[in-house]
Amino acid sequence: MGHDRTLVIGDFNMNPFETGMVSAGGFHAVMDRNEAVKSSRKVQGKECKYFYNPMWRVMGNDTNDCLGSYYYRGGRLSYFWNTFDQVLLRPSLLDYFKSEDVSIISSIGSQSLIKNNKIDQSFSDHLPILIKLDIERIN
Repeated sequence: MGHDRTLVIGDFNMNPFETGMVSAGGFHAVMDRNEAVKSSRKVQGKECKYFYNPMWRVMGNDTNDCLGSYYYRGGRLSYFWNTFDQVLLRPSLLDYFKSEDVSIISSIGSQSLIKNNKIDQSFSDHLPILIKLDIERIN
């Protein structure tokens, strides 16, 4: 039998609250660490495992340099800052992870990646994310 120490990281082209991220038929990624440690829940008679998504904490948080990893202003509905780039962890990894150990990088050294409250696209159209796990403790 395998393990369930899974970490998924990438550009999902969805915010953490969108159907593909939170539905049991999608990633089933929850924002509540206390819910995630329950490992799974039954949906229509089927056991569905959770992912924990710590990226919810960066959205709309005015203590951060940026409010997401991607900025888009167009269309009738616009969130402006989006969190398309995310980290998902299975509950078995949560003992090795602290919520403050995931961040969106808004500067590299003295070089800001933000210009006029938007992403400076001379570098990229997305901001990078960084996660730290205490892997020394993982068997």
